Amino acid sequence: MRKALVAALSQFMGQTLTKDVAIAVVRQAVRFAPVDLQQFEPQTCGSLTFRAEPIGDILAELDTLSRAHWLETENHRHGLAMDLDYDAMAAEEDQGTLIQFTARCAGKLVGNLRIYLRVSRHTKTPFAMEDTLFLLPEHRRGRNGMRFIEYAERAALQLGYREFRATTKLVNRTGALLELMNYKPVATEYVKFLDGEPSAKE
Repeated sequence: MRKALVAALSQFMGQTLTKDVAIAVVRQAVRFAPVDLQQFEPQTCGSLTFRAEPIGDILAELDTLSRAHWLETENHRHGLAMDLDYDAMAAEEDQGTLIQFTARCAGKLVGNLRIYLRVSRHTKTPFAMEDTLFLLPEHRRGRNGMRFIEYAERAALQLGYREFRATTKLVNRTGALLELMNYKPVATEYVKFLDGEPSAKE
């Protein structure tokens, strides 16, 4: 709660502390509070264990896994250097708008599923948005990917989020997996670099 209060106060820095500002600060602090990750019981699926973990506790492992993910799925951006903003992610986690799920095998991080918690500007309804979904190739057999997604779905539903959105790159088969799980394709994303394709950094 202290982090949520500090984050709320920072939004009103420089303003006179009137009654209305104080009320707004309290509302912000209550609205943006970290999600209690302990409420999500770990789940074992074969050799994998799924759970929610604080980003700050797993940064080194997460960065290594993210680089493997980047090399496999982000070929359209390979001229750009991967530079994940972990500070921003940790801030969102503190505000209760991001949850990091992990898949571990014998204690080693082998999978990563991160979601953002949002409210639609079009309907004012809450939704969970997948930002990253990745399992190392040797752990994709059977229903591991499906079980990982289902774990995140249950966590989102537990928090009151009925709508779950996910994206997939054309270079993999995640779309087929999502459709098998009753997700419906609703859009296609296009990317254009306005100053030409990025070139690989030296």
